[in-house]
Parts: sequence; structure tokens; C-alpha cells
Amino acid sequence: MIDLGVTPMAAHMFVLFFATVSNFTPPIALACFAAAPIARDNPHKIGFAATKLGIMGYVLPFIFVYNSAILLGTSPEAGMMDVVISILYVIIGINILSVAVAAYLFKDLSWMKRAILTILSAVIMVSINSEAGWLINTVACILALAVFMQEWLAKRKVSDRDTESQKQAYDIG
Repeated sequence: MIDLGVTPMAAHMFVLFFATVSNFTPPIALACFAAAPIARDNPHKIGFAATKLGIMGYVLPFIFVYNSAILLGTSPEAGMMDVVISILYVIIGINILSVAVAAYLFKDLSWMKRAILTILSAVIMVSINSEAGWLINTVACILALAVFMQEWLAKRKVSDRDTESQKQAYDIG
């Protein structure tokens, strides 16, 4: 990887993360085989659930390679502000991706919203080194926030309706 132009720290972190992820990735999944007797469940079922929940462990190594600014000083062309902004965007993107993979945000998400959030998280986490790149990432964050707000308002509307019906059910007078 280093011969291909990847910074040495990013290449080493890539290998380290994938070595760690093998603990819960089928078919190796040693941690899942250890957890199966405790959970009294199939180790492969636990492994696939862990893979779904550990999606960040698969995405982050690629972010190290394509955006080495998040490795705190390993990218010589990145200033301190670039590092902070890159880390912030990666944190936001990973959280959005986690919501999309879990298919739940206040209530079950439709496949369309999951696809939208997955695409937005990919756009946010990809490093585009230009002024337009920060604009694209910011617009993607705003669109993801719009999806989050829409889901929150829909949940709030349903909970308000449920509260009102409960009040009417207990209203005797």
C-alpha cells in the first residue's frame, strides 16, 4: 500500500483495523464463537448481527487511506483546521451510516430513506480537497439533518396523537 502512495500510518492503521474486525466477521469471528454459548444462539447469526452493527470498522480504514488528515498530523498538506473539520465530517458521516444500516431513527426507516442516508454518509466521508468539497459536505450534512428532522417531527406528531387519545380515553367527565 505504501508503494501505491498511501501514507505509512494510514497503511498500518488499515491493516490494524481489518485485523481487529476479523474478530467479529464471519467466517472467523472468534469473538462471536465465544459469545454464542453465553447468548445461547448460533455463532453465525451473532456474527452477521455484529457485522451489521460494526459497519464503522469496515468503513474507517478506507477513510484513513483516502483522508489521512484524520490521523492527526500524518498528512503534511493538512493544517489544523483541515484535521478538525475532517474529523467532524467523519464522525457525522459514520453516525448517519449507522442509522442507515440499523434502519431505525425514532421508528423504522423506509428503504428509500436508508438509501438516501447511505449516499449522504458516503458523500460526507469522502475527502474532496477543494473549496467545493467543503460546500458539498455541508450540503450533504444539511440534507441528512432534513431527513432526521422529518423523522423526528413525524414521530412527535404520532406521539402527540397518542397522548391526546389517551387523555380522551381516561376523560370521564
